[in-house]
Amino acid sequence: MHPGDNVRNTAISGIVVVAVVIAVVVAATALATGGTIGGAVSAEPDPDTPPSTAATATAPTTPDSSPTATPTPGGVTGAGALGQGIGRVKARLGDGQPLSITVLGDDSSAGDNGWVFLWARDTLGADHTVVYHEYSRGTGYAAPRTLAANGPTVDVWNASYLSATAPKDTTDLASLYPQPTDIVILNLGHQDDPATFDADVTALWQAVTAQQTPLGLVMLQNPETATTSLQDTRMRNLARTADRLGLPAVDVHTAFAQSTVPLPELVIGARPTPQGAELWVATVAAALK
Repeated sequence: MHPGDNVRNTAISGIVVVAVVIAVVVAATALATGGTIGGAVSAEPDPDTPPSTAATATAPTTPDSSPTATPTPGGVTGAGALGQGIGRVKARLGDGQPLSITVLGDDSSAGDNGWVFLWARDTLGADHTVVYHEYSRGTGYAAPRTLAANGPTVDVWNASYLSATAPKDTTDLASLYPQPTDIVILNLGHQDDPATFDADVTALWQAVTAQQTPLGLVMLQNPETATTSLQDTRMRNLARTADRLGLPAVDVHTAFAQSTVPLPELVIGARPTPQGAELWVATVAAALK
């Protein structure tokens, strides 16, 4: 071996040792500061932190126009949309004070067989005096009915009707939403255009919050038996919209899709059957428990 080879080998070994030491120091520093090598970890949002008022001014997201995509195993929404702000809705429902709830919905939540009526009577009625107001697009709200008398009063204004859409509700908001309310539930989608749904829901929520700033809750509706892929697309887009607006969502869509009961027994076309309405009520009750 040439004498120079020993010098070169010794130098190379020294460089390798120095590199290893530097790598160890960098890794230890990253772990000590709670980060990761290659990038920082973003904190999970606080579910009880009120959403920024700038959320409603954010530009609408580009909708998913693919009708063939299927929901992910975790559902059509992620933990963000499900978690943000739902603690405030639960707290308001359970604070023992009178309150008012307005549901802006379509045919899937209309009538005495719909989930809103059943939820008001059976779930809210367990510990509230429930005064129920049913909307008709031709005549407005019918005379109120008392469904239960078990505690502080909750007025449920069910502004749900056949063929309702987000743009129609924005136009008719003065008649749908004539009274101050504490919680507004959005239950729309079956009749809405997937291509404009994000912008339409954004415009509706901006119109709602222009009147006052109630708590909001979004329903990710049931699948459909006739146009399943189209409704899947709407609900994926709606989940992203709700998350962007800082509104909590209840994933009824996945509850139906993953039920052991065959979908045709839960839904006829787009409207839930009595069994489907009961599943919807159970899903909402569990989410707001």
